[in-house]
Amino acid sequence: MIVASGGGGKGTAGTANIEYDSVKTMEGFSSVQEQVDKFADSTNNIASKFNRIFSELSGKSIDSYQEVANFYIDSAKLAEEYIRILVDIVQQADQEIADAEKKSRNMFDDMG
Repeated sequence: MIVASGGGGKGTAGTANIEYDSVKTMEGFSSVQEQVDKFADSTNNIASKFNRIFSELSGKSIDSYQEVANFYIDSAKLAEEYIRILVDIVQQADQEIADAEKKSRNMFDDMG
């Protein structure tokens, strides 16, 4: 998608050149999704190992350590959730842009 053209020369003040490449965006976010999946797997593995260790130990210091570990795991899962939400939003925006481009193209085709 290209919106407006031109540079900053005379007579073009206020114009913008915006380019959007859906394929590159979706390829990039596909990579992000793969990394989020790996991150989620890693977080789950860490949680399992912590739980196994904590089940074998007891005491005040272990309880404190477990609280910190649980906070880390909860934070990691929250980060994962927000990244997945961001990916969904970008995919929706990409679809909206594609639909708008198609509608615009059809309007120009109907005029000509």
